[in-house]
Amino acid sequence: MPSGSVTSGTCTGACRASAVIRIAAAPVAIDAPPPAPSDIAAAARAATPAGAMMTPTPPPDPIAQAHLGLLDLTRALALTDPGLAGFLGDTLDDLGPPQPPPPRPPVMGAALAACCGLAVPRTQPVTDWVIDHADCFAWQQSYTAADGMGADFLAAYGWFNLVSPVGPFRSDRLRITVGYWGPGIVYPEHCHEPAEVYAVLAGAARFRSPGRPPRRVGAGESVAHASWQVHATDLDPGPLLALIPWRGGDLMARATLGLPPM
Repeated sequence: MPSGSVTSGTCTGACRASAVIRIAAAPVAIDAPPPAPSDIAAAARAATPAGAMMTPTPPPDPIAQAHLGLLDLTRALALTDPGLAGFLGDTLDDLGPPQPPPPRPPVMGAALAACCGLAVPRTQPVTDWVIDHADCFAWQQSYTAADGMGADFLAAYGWFNLVSPVGPFRSDRLRITVGYWGPGIVYPEHCHEPAEVYAVLAGAARFRSPGRPPRRVGAGESVAHASWQVHATDLDPGPLLALIPWRGGDLMARATLGLPPM
């Protein structure tokens, strides 16, 4: 794994069996007696500079580790997807350490785990990671009932940022969101200033946009939308788990439902 990568399993574990660590034990001479505790303490004192205190290494932060692991897997996925790699360019090269917000669990709960069996081999690692660490991310929603969204829609969708101007990994050039939409719902026509790519990790949906025929997009496939291009998504059959990078314009503005503003 690239530098900074982590192994599975700090928050949840629906797909955790896909990542296992095996550590080979060093050979031990069975005739050698174990060192006495006093010998161990003396060796530790001898290795410590005079006046210095031995400070235990703090345990890794599981929230930061979840974000680091997902970023590593996103980079690896881009290497296998020319369209995604071309859209991202060098935007993932200069990111600092993560500054994740407090996690918020997804409203769809256990329904997210259904995506485990709906990925393809090259999207399976990212899919499993998102599901296994779902409780480590700050899931949110863009819309409410006041926007005309029904209860079925609001109970079956959510997203979190991986990269954005406000974090967890900060960038003024890029936003990467991971989003989930449950089966049977419709994400109505909307648009936004940034151009985007839906890189589908698991599941499938039908994407519609004025001026071009509807297109079914499944795991391992992607669909691009230009700046202010109106588009909608029918979760038929659904569900859909997607990695969605944005570039250009106001990266933090909410999408506009319906047609672009005049």
